[in-house]
Amino acid sequence: MSSRQASYKQSISLDHHLNQAKRRLDALRDQRARRSDTLDRIRGIEDLVLSSDSEEQDERFQDADESQIDFSTSSNLINQPCSGMCPSQHDLTTASKTETRKYRRFKNRCMRAELLDLCNGLPDGFEEDWLMVGPVPKGQRCLVLTSQFSSSSKSCGPGKRLNTLILSRTKAHVLGYFQTVVPLGCILDCIYSEDTRVLWVLDVLKWKDQSFIDCESDFRFYWRDTRLQELEIQSLSSPNRLLVVPVPYVATCSKTGTLDLTSALLANNKETTTVTVWSSIDDSLKKVEIPHEADGLLLCIKSATYESGDTVLAGWVPLLPNESEQENEVGVGRLNAH
Repeated sequence: MSSRQASYKQSISLDHHLNQAKRRLDALRDQRARRSDTLDRIRGIEDLVLSSDSEEQDERFQDADESQIDFSTSSNLINQPCSGMCPSQHDLTTASKTETRKYRRFKNRCMRAELLDLCNGLPDGFEEDWLMVGPVPKGQRCLVLTSQFSSSSKSCGPGKRLNTLILSRTKAHVLGYFQTVVPLGCILDCIYSEDTRVLWVLDVLKWKDQSFIDCESDFRFYWRDTRLQELEIQSLSSPNRLLVVPVPYVATCSKTGTLDLTSALLANNKETTTVTVWSSIDDSLKKVEIPHEADGLLLCIKSATYESGDTVLAGWVPLLPNESEQENEVGVGRLNAH
């Protein structure tokens, strides 16, 4: 099973087929009721802000059911100077082990969509009530945090501070520290492609310390694209730099357009995305083509807010079913059969 499939799927049972639509309505109703208490709704994410002032403040992550964490096991590593050198892969691996406890409250913060029940085709109200994200590229699902990390070990010399931390989705293991153009104080739901050095942005939980998990899906994706377009031109001047690219989305879906897209994906799931970057070699702009493979489509209810963990308010349509699923039950092929 691929890491991408593990990020989203749950096998569909007969009971799932019968009650997914009802559970979706119930979940929407519950969400709307909870929004009357905004503070409680966003508490879990608001407490995850990374401080930019000091390591002491960096240790004061609070959670709804935990008061404080002892960082004594990782403080020595974090405060070691790097003498102008970037952290080695060994350093990052060690950091991943020693900082797991520090970042454990970030575990399972990403939204995990259910496999979409396609027995009767697309959901009722698809064209009015849903938006489509994708094609979603293959890669590792992760949570991305940006901060002015105060430790000198997160620096690669003057003007080259590593401002972006990547955590694994389920265990919040440290996957690495990198440079990106994303401003400080952001928490993003992403897909990390190590081969192409790209962070594919799925969703935004926080932007410049402002929470967006209580905002509806259509606004979050509009905000995501608007803010990413405003960022400075990206560069690949060092091995620690990553390109940040939004996963495309369609705000107003049509059944015809969706079926045309799925037909194209079934014929060829290899795609290329073009990004304009700054070339440090000749000090000029150039276009870079990023190859990637489509993994499926993510469908979200426009009026739903961001839900950490499993949710029926988003549906995953994989390009290919995994080992435990029949091709005629789920996936793009099933969608295209109607």
